[in-house]
Amino acid sequence: MIQNSKKSIILLILPILIFCSPPPPINDYFGIKMNPDDAKNFKIISYDEKHGASYHGSLKMNEKIYAYAELKGKVFIIKVVNESDQPIKTDFNTDHFSFLTTDKKDFVLKKGRVEDYHTKSQIEPNASMEYALQLPSNFWSSVGMKDANTMDANYRNEFWTGLNQLRLLKKDIVFLTVKLGGETTLILKPVPEGK
Repeated sequence: MIQNSKKSIILLILPILIFCSPPPPINDYFGIKMNPDDAKNFKIISYDEKHGASYHGSLKMNEKIYAYAELKGKVFIIKVVNESDQPIKTDFNTDHFSFLTTDKKDFVLKKGRVEDYHTKSQIEPNASMEYALQLPSNFWSSVGMKDANTMDANYRNEFWTGLNQLRLLKKDIVFLTVKLGGETTLILKPVPEGK
């Protein structure tokens, strides 16, 4: 009887704990607004969920505009926070998201359909915005082909060759580049594993 009442109490409390707990933090990558040439001077020293990221940078970097990102399967969730006193422009056509891998390859993240992209034209001061971006599923490759209508006509045709998205790990990414509205650039680097 006592054991059944313990189970009942646990079953009653469990949903409350689940629904009242905060969502997990976005904490695989962290970055701030900077000139991409200054990325080499940006180093994350430590990270914890309570205090955020500690880092070294330069005076040219703007720490009032920062971002966190998390790699969830085939999707990057990037949250940009604007604590400056100026709005940040954002637009489907001019926003650009990419990452550099350890083998020095640069890949563009897919924004999806324009209909599904956010409708706001800027991130207001003291506000934030999240972007859900997909890993590129394939990369372009050129292959020599024969034209079926003529025996001798060679031509090149671009087609997709697959990227195994499941093999991409956090450690494979050197940094993410977020460029909003064609003018605001943030560089995000992996946070230390110790979190």
